Amino acid sequence: MPQSRFPPPWTAEEHDACFIVRDHTGLNLAYVYFQNDPICRLAAKLLSRGEARRIATKITRLPESSGE
Repeated sequence: MPQSRFPPPWTAEEHDACFIVRDHTGLNLAYVYFQNDPICRLAAKLLSRGEARRIATKITRLPESSGE
């Protein structure tokens, strides 16, 4: 079986304004940004913290469903 370019497990780490999804080696795979202030969030059309967390969590599950 071929070696994965981005070895699982993938993790999501919360920062001030985003979640960073990383592979097993620590390589950053995705940034999911959010805004806590509802006025700024609507004006900039950004995600809420909860929405960003759910998306980042789903991204971490991608290696499991890829069949590798």
